Amino acid sequence: GCATSGVSDRDVARLPVGAREQIMSANRSVDVAGQNVEGARVARDEAKQFRRISEHELDAAKLRLEAARNAVDLGTTARDDRALREAGRVEDGARLALVAARAKLDYAERLVELREAEIAEAEAAYAAARADVELTKVRIAQRNGIDQNLDVKMYESRRQDAAERPAEE
Repeated sequence: GCATSGVSDRDVARLPVGAREQIMSANRSVDVAGQNVEGARVARDEAKQFRRISEHELDAAKLRLEAARNAVDLGTTARDDRALREAGRVEDGARLALVAARAKLDYAERLVELREAEIAEAEAAYAAARADVELTKVRIAQRNGIDQNLDVKMYESRRQDAAERPAEE
């Protein structure tokens, strides 16, 4: 294998069963990490959909408040006390609904940000798992006499870099 790919599949096939099982176990971690990335992306997309719905609800609340204010103006102009009181109650409710819609949209915005951060974290874990597989292969190959002049320190450094990436953000 070349310096970047590490231990070839042909060399892995020559390893004892126990050594191959260790590598397969490390590969399962990569599969799980990849599924976590996909799960995080789905959660982000759902959060974006929730945000779009919240934006529409905010627009609707603004329209309801505007309509309620128009009804108050109409009650005032018509000098109809009963209609004015009812319009005032509707306006109060519309104002509260607007506050709630704004809060919901704010929550939706923060949820999208959180989901984006979770994707970055999952992608970093995926990169670390892949680096871990390569490091595992190199160490096992060297223990089993398949040296190929592999630079274990380089693979350890790659694994360390991948592990530290999420902590930087």
